Amino acid sequence: MEWLYRFAIGFKRIKALAVEYGANFSEAEALAKRIGSVLGKVPLYLTAANPVIGTHTGPNILIVSVLAEE
Repeated sequence: MEWLYRFAIGFKRIKALAVEYGANFSEAEALAKRIGSVLGKVPLYLTAANPVIGTHTGPNILIVSVLAEE
């Protein structure tokens, strides 16, 4: 989770960010809150990962997707 946190806040200009999870909602929620406290008004989405992704990664997948400005 620390690596994902540092990855997310390492972008200079972020348009939006998403934290996606498998069966570990509480970890994803904690990560999203931590990232959100640093990024302020950047839209941050917390969603369940697609079952197809979970099939290939396992139930404890945690994903951070960043839409950065150019």
